[in-house]
Amino acid sequence: MTSLYVALALTGFGEGLISLFVPIYFWQLGFPLWRIIFFYFLISVYFTALTFLFASFLRRLSDKMMMFLSVPFAIIYFLGLGEISTYPVLFFALPAVHALNILLFNVGYHLDFSGSADKDHIGTEVGMRSLVVSLVTIGAPFIGGVIIVLFGFQYVFLTGSLVLFAAILPLLFFPKRRAAPDIGAGRVWNFLTARALLPFTASGAGYAMASMVGVIVWPLFIFFALSGIESYGGVQSAGLLASSLTAFFVGFLSDQGKRRRTLRYSALALSLVWASRAFIGGALSYYADFLFAGVDASSLFAPAKRFFCGEFCFGRAFYNTLSLCEQNAAH
Repeated sequence: MTSLYVALALTGFGEGLISLFVPIYFWQLGFPLWRIIFFYFLISVYFTALTFLFASFLRRLSDKMMMFLSVPFAIIYFLGLGEISTYPVLFFALPAVHALNILLFNVGYHLDFSGSADKDHIGTEVGMRSLVVSLVTIGAPFIGGVIIVLFGFQYVFLTGSLVLFAAILPLLFFPKRRAAPDIGAGRVWNFLTARALLPFTASGAGYAMASMVGVIVWPLFIFFALSGIESYGGVQSAGLLASSLTAFFVGFLSDQGKRRRTLRYSALALSLVWASRAFIGGALSYYADFLFAGVDASSLFAPAKRFFCGEFCFGRAFYNTLSLCEQNAAH
């Protein structure tokens, strides 16, 4: 899995330079909060439509080809963000581009991971993946913040795009795997409505809602509290390290038969973290809360994937995007 780790590390670094700053970038362009949420809502709509539209087509592609094809869409998306104020139509076009990137990369990655991972040590391998990728990408948010302060958002979009282009190279060095031959829109729907998976579906949807709020809205609160792009990037880097170390440790525990207990306690702790956010104030409190949230979220990640490896592979990306439909309806 070495080539996969390298590809993930480069992809994570490139996206880490940019993705965390997108809501702040929109805010500084003068976008109101509802419009920022609507942008991510469009990504959800496109992703859902493309999932059902292209589900049958994806079985013709190998995992390597899907990940390879996802990179150009990521580059177009990030470069397009730099021009969104000049060409307003990009506000509606870029979500479709990003949705294709998400769909191709996540299906390709999870297909490769599920085929190459040691089935008896899924939790450890999930944790190791998080640790390796995070150690490489830990400085990305801080570096991205420094580039933005010194040169502007356009330069960080360009830098991230160049790193993503380099991520193509490791894809040449691992074997091809294909999706199940019977995958299609009907099977996707059956997965979402299967009674046996309803607990996973409900928990996945709830976790995804919290994750998306953490990606879109919460970064703005932290940015306002810290009053600086570079400080915000530094906090994100510290949170990334804490969450990756937790994912590795919890992944090891999940392989030792302690999955249910870890899931139960981690879910409770994450709920308490979100409840505390209604009462905290001040930069130090936001910083501590962000670190605890990263630790708790990572402690859910490995045992969940260990429990439902195949379901988790598809469900994580699907629920993350679908959750925004519900959030947008609430606004």
